[in-house]
Amino acid sequence: MNVRELSSGEETRWDEFVHACQYSTPQHLAAWKHVMEEAFNSQAYYLYLEDQGQIRAVLPLIHVKSLVSGHYLTSFPGGLCANSEDDAGELLHYATEFVNAKGADFLILRDGRKKWNFPGLVTDEQHVTFVVDIPPDLNQLKHNMKDRTRQLINQASNDSVSARLGLDNLNQYYPVYSRAMQAIGTPTLGLGFFESMCSHPQVETNLISIYYQDKIVGGGYIAPFRQAVYCLWSGLLREYYELRISHLLYWEAIKYAHQNNYKQVDLGRCRENSGGFVFKKSFGGHPQPLYQQFYLNGTTKAPRVGAEMGEDIRYRLFTAIWRRLPQPLTEVLGPKFRKQMPFG
Repeated sequence: MNVRELSSGEETRWDEFVHACQYSTPQHLAAWKHVMEEAFNSQAYYLYLEDQGQIRAVLPLIHVKSLVSGHYLTSFPGGLCANSEDDAGELLHYATEFVNAKGADFLILRDGRKKWNFPGLVTDEQHVTFVVDIPPDLNQLKHNMKDRTRQLINQASNDSVSARLGLDNLNQYYPVYSRAMQAIGTPTLGLGFFESMCSHPQVETNLISIYYQDKIVGGGYIAPFRQAVYCLWSGLLREYYELRISHLLYWEAIKYAHQNNYKQVDLGRCRENSGGFVFKKSFGGHPQPLYQQFYLNGTTKAPRVGAEMGEDIRYRLFTAIWRRLPQPLTEVLGPKFRKQMPFG
């Protein structure tokens, strides 16, 4: 067995493995390498384990040098993708040496769908995603929901609120997304990131825009992959929460999956027992663990990166200041900060 970096012309065989691996996600696909490098001007390393010409495991990484959280390598959401512990171990052994060679302080396997048992890995198990199974009859799914959730979905559909599907709304939606991120104190991803994602021919994605009286008040990106539809980046204006726009957004993702014969909807990451956890659970889905695994490379405890920095007093001060900045300034500064925490 040997480990190699993905080179031009190998994308098809990489993607064939990703589509066949049970632990893969849309962001394991090779096209995301180009999206991330274009948007963040950072080096991405797509490592794979090969045996007798067959790919056995893959690990897409991006190199981050941050004044806030340090010098590290992080996987794309989904972590390491392999069909066996042995194959994962071989690739992880190489990855730990790779971390040393790059002079990085630590390695993050982010939002993994499987917990890998490799010596030296520290695991955080506080996050889940909710997966909703799509039945042949959507009325059956509604029937399985809590009465309150069903009522709120119906309310949203009758309050001059509507949803539209299509990437042509990208430029109109982006200021809404940016404003929603500022409201929670999070630097926004740049417009260039979404433009790159939406224009890349090998990245399949779509945008659900939520309207109130012909004005966009929220939305979210979805990515079909294998038998599921994944909910990715979303943003909703708080002053319209009472119109249940969040309920409508996820219901539209579920309807999209049903209409296009997908079997599941992945509602996305949340912390266990948080408000997001309770909300997503109400759609009748089942929680699936997401593992954050760290190789510490000599440090003594797992670092906090992105949203995990919420308990840090410096990060709380930063978010308090960020909420008060003029929105146009956050749209300029946000992408610069996000280069230091791309998946925060």
